[in-house]
Amino acid sequence: MGNNGNIGTRIRGSTTIDFAAHAMLRPGLQPSVEARNITDTPIEQYTDRTAKRLLARTRSGRTVALGMRYAY
Repeated sequence: MGNNGNIGTRIRGSTTIDFAAHAMLRPGLQPSVEARNITDTPIEQYTDRTAKRLLARTRSGRTVALGMRYAY
């Protein structure tokens, strides 16, 4: 039991969708794309397991990264 009378905390389970792809254009040249949290799913934290009072809701947003790798 917490000092404020709440019984525990919990983080709501969630599913995020990520994506990554790369290709070999020619020997040594490889472009790539990576996307994280495509659906922009938030993280929700509750206090008191029974009452489920919302404590925090965090949204990180989508992240997309493009890259190019060259090996010689």
